Amino acid sequence: MVAYDFTGVLELAKEDKAFIKTFVDQTAQDLAAYLSSIKEGVEAKNIYWLRFIHHKSKTLFDLLNERRVSRTISAIYSTALQGQWEMESELDFLETEVNGLIRKIKT
Repeated sequence: MVAYDFTGVLELAKEDKAFIKTFVDQTAQDLAAYLSSIKEGVEAKNIYWLRFIHHKSKTLFDLLNERRVSRTISAIYSTALQGQWEMESELDFLETEVNGLIRKIKT
């Protein structure tokens, strides 16, 4: 089981329940969009799109103090840079991790 540390988000929220609800909803949408975009980038063999999503998602993962998913995205990007596009197991792992993170954020 992965332990998540959302103290950065809670410090940012300063007990503002409306902020927390909005943040949770938006973050869940963003994470799902990042996952979908990465899958599309791999399918299209689009290294530029993968680099964009890799960098775009980094700030959110830093705020969430989530290094595991960030490292997985980085590994997928690095593998693509080497011209290796067969990443079914990596994408399955990423999907599992992102969906687990979304569930945890919503609780």
